[in-house]
Amino acid sequence: MKGTLKKLVYLALVLTLASVPCASAATLNTATIEMPSSRWEATFLAILDSLDEMEKPDKPAFTVKEYPTQSGLPGFEHRLDINKCLSVAYYDDGKDNFNSAVLTIKLDEVGGDVDSALYAVIATTLAGQPTVKAEQVVELVNVICPPFNDVLLGKQRLNGMQTGTLYGVGYGIELNDAERFIRFFTNAQLTRN
Repeated sequence: MKGTLKKLVYLALVLTLASVPCASAATLNTATIEMPSSRWEATFLAILDSLDEMEKPDKPAFTVKEYPTQSGLPGFEHRLDINKCLSVAYYDDGKDNFNSAVLTIKLDEVGGDVDSALYAVIATTLAGQPTVKAEQVVELVNVICPPFNDVLLGKQRLNGMQTGTLYGVGYGIELNDAERFIRFFTNAQLTRN
């Protein structure tokens, strides 16, 4: 795990334009991530490819489907099944403008593979915020879900949602015991749920 985390830190440093301290809060602040959704996808796949220890499909392929947005214009949901317990969806406004991302972790399938779930959370965040470091994402996760590892390992059950901010962008974790999933999301206000 240390070797993989070092790779993440290195990748984050390569992508870093400036260092700003992590700001976590209990309220959700949905600052816009200004990048094309195609860039988010490429960055996410590059980070995912750098994680040697993570179980991934041989040829990751996104599926895309259209959905109506609040403005009435069509938007698009892009989805990738990473492995049997992890899938990520990201959303754009139909003009290649990234809106939000949702990582779904199936708790009944995770088993002891806590590292892969955390790596996927880090990749989801870094893809949208290249100036963030892996350690800051871990800090954010600890703020919005202190028992993250215990929930993944089945030692603790929780319901509800917690939110926080990192560089002004809102993130959150939604835990659902009935369906046994965790959703990690960014820009929740813009996400179709």
